[in-house]
Amino acid sequence: MCSAVASRRFALLAGLSLTGLLPDQRAPESGDCADCIGPSDGTLSSCGDIQACSSTFDDRPSYFVAPWEYEGSQDNARESLEQAISAVGGHIQQRTNDYIYATVEDWTGTQDMEFLFADSDQTVALRSACRLHSLPDGGSRQRRLEGIRRRLQWQQVPILRNRQRKFLFLESPWDTFGPVPPPDPTYENVDDPLL
Repeated sequence: MCSAVASRRFALLAGLSLTGLLPDQRAPESGDCADCIGPSDGTLSSCGDIQACSSTFDDRPSYFVAPWEYEGSQDNARESLEQAISAVGGHIQQRTNDYIYATVEDWTGTQDMEFLFADSDQTVALRSACRLHSLPDGGSRQRRLEGIRRRLQWQQVPILRNRQRKFLFLESPWDTFGPVPPPDPTYENVDDPLL
């Protein structure tokens, strides 16, 4: 039943895209902007204002996704990840020793997936974003990432964040995280006795 509904949605959105009613879904540019692809200074982009996006490098609760941890060599892990991406319908667009960029088509259009292997340990940072920035994807990107992770039998790396909740026990969009970094990245104008 769900696949039939998803197929109808995909056909509808594909038809709208062909008739020009949906925005163009060009491949994102490379660089260090919020909607760019590719590693920049050992990190991936955050999500910026993209509605349907998950990133290891975006601390906001609805966007954050924990990195994954694997066992064995990086070469074997990269090969296994490529196979898992293909198994969920993804197409590898670019690969290097420590980075994989893939795309996948579903009822929301094209989604870009990026995976960045750390140099110092056996972890993988990830980012997945729908090219239709203003439309939600109904959680398809999270389900796809989780499907890849489970297929690989990799673990999520527990990340401790200094969350300050506005509603005692519930997460909300109004929560804050840790001390706010100073506006001056050199820390010269900060009144902190510990610095």
